[in-house]
Formats: sequence, C-alpha cells, structure tokens
Amino acid sequence: MTELGFFSGVGIFLVGLEELLVDALWALTSWRASRNKMDALKPLNLQKRLVVFVAAWQEEAVIGSMLRHAVAQWGEGPWCLYVGCYPNDRETINTVAAVSHPSIRMALNVRPGPTTKGDCLNTIWAQMLVDEARDGLHYEAIILHDAEDMVHPLALDVMRRGLDNFAVVQLPVLPAVDHASRWVSGHYIDEFSEAHSRDMVVRSAIGASLPMAGVGCAIRRDAIDKMAALRDGLPFAEDSLTEDYELGLTLGDLGFSSTFIAAREPETNRLIAVRAHFPALMEAAIRQKTRWTVGIALLGWRKLGWSPKPVDLWMRVRDRRTVFSSLIMVTAYAGLLIGLGWQFTAPLHGHDFPPLGPAITQLWAINFVLLIWRAAVRAFCVSRNYALTEAMRAIPRMLVSSFIAIASSRRALLAYIAFLRHKTLTWDKTDHVFPAASVNS
Repeated sequence: MTELGFFSGVGIFLVGLEELLVDALWALTSWRASRNKMDALKPLNLQKRLVVFVAAWQEEAVIGSMLRHAVAQWGEGPWCLYVGCYPNDRETINTVAAVSHPSIRMALNVRPGPTTKGDCLNTIWAQMLVDEARDGLHYEAIILHDAEDMVHPLALDVMRRGLDNFAVVQLPVLPAVDHASRWVSGHYIDEFSEAHSRDMVVRSAIGASLPMAGVGCAIRRDAIDKMAALRDGLPFAEDSLTEDYELGLTLGDLGFSSTFIAAREPETNRLIAVRAHFPALMEAAIRQKTRWTVGIALLGWRKLGWSPKPVDLWMRVRDRRTVFSSLIMVTAYAGLLIGLGWQFTAPLHGHDFPPLGPAITQLWAINFVLLIWRAAVRAFCVSRNYALTEAMRAIPRMLVSSFIAIASSRRALLAYIAFLRHKTLTWDKTDHVFPAASVNS
C-alpha cells in the first residue's frame, strides 16, 4: 500500500507541477493571444483561393448536411470543397452527388474502402492537381475538415489572414452539447475547452510546433508542396492513424511556422470555431481515444522521434505521456480502493489502516490542492464558451475522462502490439452525427 501511494503520489505531483507551469505561461502569454484575435479580423485580401479536403467513408448520414451547411455559410467565393469517396460506398457517393453546387467536387479512390484517412486525403490531392492543370487554377492553401463539421461563416476569412504570416493556421474546435449524453459526449467539451483555450494558446505563443486537429486547420501551399516532395508526391501519411497530428509536427520540424487563432465575432463575441458532435456512447469514445493514443503516443513516438528544440521536446513528452498517466491513475485508484476496503473490513480483522508516513501524507495533501486547482481551471475554460451549468459538470466529469483514458490506453497498447506483429492499419472511424440534426452547440 505504501508503495502504491508513493508511486502514484509522485507521478500525480510531477504532472500537476507541469500543468501549473502551463497555467503560468498561459497567464503570461494571454496578451499575445489577444493580439492575434484582433489581427485575425483586420481587413485583408479576400481573394486568396482555398480548397477544403473532406475524407469520407460511410458518411451518408452526415456529409449532405455538412456540405449544404458549408455552402450556406461561405456562399460564393474563391473556395472549393473536395470529398474523397470510395467505389464500394455508393450511399456516400450518391449523397455527395445530390448536393449540386459548383464549389463541391468529388474525388473517387481507385481502391475499395476503408483504407486509411491519409490515403483518402492523398486521393483528393491527386484529383485536385488534375483539376488545377485542367482549369488553370492554383489553390493557395488546403483546409482539412471532417464530414460531420459545422463550419463558421468567418472561418475562411480568419484563415486567409493567418496564412499571410504563417504556414499553418489552426482554429478552435467546440464539441456540441449532447443533452442525451451529458457525461460521455460531455467530457469532450471539457478536454477540448482546456486544450483549445489554454494548451494550444501556450504552444503557439512559445513557438512550439502545433499538432493539427484534422479539422479547422489550413496549410499554406508551399508547405504542403514540400511535404508532397518528401513523400513521392503524396503529402499525407498513409501509414498513420493520426496523419493530421504528424503533419503538423513534421512541418514544424521543417521550419514552417504555425499559429492558433481563437478569434471572436465582433458583435456577438461568439468564438469563430468548428463545431462538431463527439461520441455519445462509452464504447465509441474508448475506441476513438484508442486510435488517438496509438497514433499520437505510440506510433507518433516511433515515427517522429524527439526534437532537439526544447519547447518541441517538452510538448512531445506531454503528448506521449498518456499511457504513463493512465498507469498512475490505475495505481491511485487501486490504492484508494484498497484503503476503503481496509476501513470497511476493519471490524472483522481488528486492525486499523497502516499509516503511510508523514512524507506521503503531505505529498497527497499537496496533490489534493493541485486537483482542486485543476478542476477550477478546467471549469473556467469550459465557462468561456458554454453555460455555467456545463462548467460545473466539468468537475465530476473528470472521473469519466480518467476512466476513458485508462480503458483506451489499455486497448491502445494491445492495438500497438498487434500493429508491430502484422504491420497493417485500417481506418477505424467513428460513426458521426451532424450537430444541427440532434444537438445544440
């Protein structure tokens, strides 16, 4: 019991100290983030031609709504949206074809699906090059989105502004509120609120490479062309479960600059962000987090290695500590359950709980204070874009987050071992719901 308390206590303390450092940097760099918000809405050349890539496998339930919503929000202008489809997914093909608009195009993979998302994006890339040569066009940046995304009407303008000075621009992601899944789907609200209110702001401010979220991110053409040149003409990693994350860090390693812009509408103060629905069922959430853990913490470590740049090295440690953090949580919960079990059975065996010693007791007292602080910071981040009641739910939802993290880390280790044995990856996608259809954001 003493060993469990010491191991988990030290681990939680070290993680808590690092989070405090991020909090301090967040406070110190808020002024810079505010300046970026104001700059993002200054007048600019609105003629920068942009192209949006959407990879789609069995997305007939959402892709039509997504496309119609994008057309309604962005209107006419120098933008185009490509949907990557598969020949054995006739439902998605028919749904895309039914959205008749000159800005919507389809790229058909020669291979049956599912392959990987990177392969589907490369199919779109190849089709775009053909169309550019045929039509005499040149897209100045590529934007990545998912089939279930609700885009913001000002998103393209903010990206155009950011691309004047940076090679990669990432906008915030706001998970939609699912009233039927307050705890499972709701925990994404908490995690994305903290990551995109605090973590990404700090990474951008200290000059660290930004991991792209795969949605609401724009890549300048010279940067994506460089990636294509390094990968035999195909810019997206086909042997990855998190090709967006890898692309962001790789571009940073190549010297391309990136920024995170959390701008707000001048009149309403509404965040200019991507809104999306996240899994409502526990099994689906664990499966999605498993894919993220394998791609970022395990395959990312194997493929990207580390970085000689101190801030990037630090951020990669943060990204890859998921499995270790889950182990710490398991030992902490195990110690708690053993302690509670001992107390409840004390009348039977007649022994009081053995003392942990003053050092471990003080360590856990400090950890308790750090836990209260973390809960307060998370609730504050949620309150910036959601109702106060949602911010209050973020505190007990920390237990849901930790359970999903533990379960997904276990599955991720098993999946990674299977990959090492068979060297194969498939697109283990999540079933999607378009937010406007069933939830409020």
